[in-house]
Amino acid sequence: MEQPTASMLAALETPLASLPADEVFTPEQWEILIGILDTFVPSITNSQSEKESKLCVGGAEYAEATLSIQDLIPSSADPFLIPIYLSESASSIQAFRPSLQRLFCRSVPAEQLKGLRFILSSLSTRAGSLLLTGSTTLFHLQPPTAREQILISWSKSYLPILRSLFRSFAFIAKTTWISLSPTLPEVIGFPAVPRHGKRGEDYSYEFLDFSSPDSPSSIETDVIIVGSGCGAGVCAKNLAEAGISVLVAEKGYYFPSTHYPMKSNDANANLMEKTAVLAGSCFGGGGTVNWSASLQPQHYVRQEWADQGLPFFTSGEFQKCLDKVCGEMGVATKGIQHNFANRSLLEGSRKLGYHAKEVPQNTGGKEHYCGYCTYGCAGATKNGPAVCFFPAAAKAGAKFIQGFDVRQVHFHESDGKKIAVGVNGLWTQKGGEKKLKITVKAKKVVICAGTLNSPLLLMRSGLKNPNIGRNLHLHPATIVCARFEETVNPWEGMNTNLLTLFSPPSFPLSLSMKKISDLTKTRLFSFPGSILTSACTSFEDLDSAGHGCKIECQTAVPTYILPFYPWQQPPSSSSNISPALAFKTRCASFHHSIAYVVFARDRDTGSVYPDPTDGRIRIKYTTSRFDTNNLVEGVIAAAKIAFVMGAEEVSAMHPDLPIFVRTPQQNRPTASENGIAATPAAAAAAGESIDEGINNPAFQDWLALIRRTGISTPDPCLVGSAHQMGTCRMSADAKNGVVDPRGKVWGVDEGLYVADASVFPSASGVNPMVTNMGIAEWISRGIIREGKKGSGQGVGER
Repeated sequence: MEQPTASMLAALETPLASLPADEVFTPEQWEILIGILDTFVPSITNSQSEKESKLCVGGAEYAEATLSIQDLIPSSADPFLIPIYLSESASSIQAFRPSLQRLFCRSVPAEQLKGLRFILSSLSTRAGSLLLTGSTTLFHLQPPTAREQILISWSKSYLPILRSLFRSFAFIAKTTWISLSPTLPEVIGFPAVPRHGKRGEDYSYEFLDFSSPDSPSSIETDVIIVGSGCGAGVCAKNLAEAGISVLVAEKGYYFPSTHYPMKSNDANANLMEKTAVLAGSCFGGGGTVNWSASLQPQHYVRQEWADQGLPFFTSGEFQKCLDKVCGEMGVATKGIQHNFANRSLLEGSRKLGYHAKEVPQNTGGKEHYCGYCTYGCAGATKNGPAVCFFPAAAKAGAKFIQGFDVRQVHFHESDGKKIAVGVNGLWTQKGGEKKLKITVKAKKVVICAGTLNSPLLLMRSGLKNPNIGRNLHLHPATIVCARFEETVNPWEGMNTNLLTLFSPPSFPLSLSMKKISDLTKTRLFSFPGSILTSACTSFEDLDSAGHGCKIECQTAVPTYILPFYPWQQPPSSSSNISPALAFKTRCASFHHSIAYVVFARDRDTGSVYPDPTDGRIRIKYTTSRFDTNNLVEGVIAAAKIAFVMGAEEVSAMHPDLPIFVRTPQQNRPTASENGIAATPAAAAAAGESIDEGINNPAFQDWLALIRRTGISTPDPCLVGSAHQMGTCRMSADAKNGVVDPRGKVWGVDEGLYVADASVFPSASGVNPMVTNMGIAEWISRGIIREGKKGSGQGVGER
């Protein structure tokens, strides 16, 4: 079999949109901002002659960090790489400032940007500097060590505004540097493209083009589907195959697999929504950037929804819908190869008596090399909308527009009835050269723009239902990171040779790979595995009402984990250890680390609304105490799993919590199977030691500290979200929701539907793709049935 090479998966460059014409900050504001961000990621040296421009640390401290990194970096790395890596500051990267320009112009709401400018301007004055830093010397003119102490004081300030500034600046600095750094990937051995797999074949889409001067500004179709995510794919396929004229409109753009996986910065710009939560914004939507998890909703979620007057969710018909979409995507556990993280989650759960299971993948039973898949699937193996459903729709006659931002739904009122008759919006050519306002006349409008965008479109269209935009569920998530002695390359996987050495029930991952390698005299060949192939489900129902948390594996590309590393001084060190140096040293150990993601099925909700200045998405959501308490239980469980699997370090990723570091005394071998001593004292008397497991006193003290601290005292650790649901909730009556049990929008008599995750009555408790598609299957079937009642009812067959 031919061995894949990097060149087989080398991705084409994906140009970024041009920079905004106007500078987002004044030169003085830029100086302050760059000074702050460079303090988080400074150029580090031990040379006194460079201390004015660089962070100069003590010789012993610098040497210790250098030796620590030297022990970690790949043997093939340049020996001069370490000082280059340490001397790299955030602003020394050429693309750093342009990346910030795009970030602040396109992702930060106008009100927040105004507040940030005020802070930066204040820091540009002696008076403002004195108030915020305690010194009349402007921030960027302070020595690097003084700047570092100022930021540390902000992180511990009794003023919430200063703590908030610290968190925001820290995350921006870390994320931007990690996504752009030329040295970090070399230090951790992270290749630009996967080492495994081959490119798949794409479907050759044809998109309507309006770049010609004589292009029409108005077109007609039976059904316009707004959005191209998971719900849209199912609807487009079903409607087109029923002989209905279908047009799919996507505000983002299509990229063939030759562009995948994109670089982190390019993926964020081209594939993701510009919000604080992770949401796809490209052709294929979330189905292009998700991690293949194909779980169906649990029984108690279905019952909860049925109890709200929606009996469909406990009917056999709902199950048929779920099974149909799973069948079309080839959902199965066949072909799964568990990488180190997923295997450790399964084995650690077994050791602790937790319930864990394999997570089905939508890959048709094929092996899926998807370590980078959140940046686009190079192998076209993930059977999401762009790979599975839209090609079938296109073959049945569906048409597509990319770059079409639908702004309003048009209505016609006749005989007291409000009827949707089409949409209008702005088409932008890929690359941004040409724009055209377009009107689409349609007999039915199906909105599949996603939980964040669908309610805003309804609002812009003049609908006044107060439920629109409310009931936002996010599955709030946090991560637990574990560092191991062995190189695990979390974006890839395990050594296949080792998997055959041990009989069921499991592979003893806690055994040192170095010892195994010495024993077997084999090379360690990295074997690829999928991102998310296992889940621990023991904590899903903590309140006996279906609310709790699930533990899964986090996608292991650097930008999805390293920004969560707290910027803090090591708790075991003296107070003069630089947190910036500690952060860079920890980043250098990434290829020895894995991360578990803990997400809650949130009981309590938020909302989404348009920014009053520019109309962009605004999210109002604070994780409730109830839901954070559930997250804490998941964090503790994930930490236990990491500990029993032999992790050297475990971090709850909370700025106020120390990293647990296993001492040599805690690495106790298990007592022999013959005559195992009953207690540690008896074991010592017998000349043996006993494996305490999670009963280790130091570890228990650390877990107790997690429980006392929580994840929001006084400020939260970084809680994220990749699942959005509920803002156009399905309900039995107009008083309690936005759409009826068939997906038709309350308050509109004919022609307007919503068929995406925004219609979920509450949080799904599982990765929402399959639930979304199952509901879209039901809604689209209903639209077809309505059309068959007669052409006078709207949609007709061709």
